[in-house]
Amino acid sequence: MRRIGVLNPSAENDSQAQSFVEAFREGLEKLGWNNGRNVTIDIRWSAGDAERLRANAVELAGLKPDVTNRS
Repeated sequence: MRRIGVLNPSAENDSQAQSFVEAFREGLEKLGWNNGRNVTIDIRWSAGDAERLRANAVELAGLKPDVTNRS
């Protein structure tokens, strides 16, 4: 199983950020990548907090993703 790390500086309840994440997942599905089946997507939200963003980046790096995406 592949792992994708997504570092999002927005708040999890931000509708525009949620739209991006949904479009990202849909695009992956069109290419045959389904979360939980053949890929794991780890998303970390920072809500505009620079310290939280740094901590999330460290956490995601520790998961050793195959791909990273910074929204």
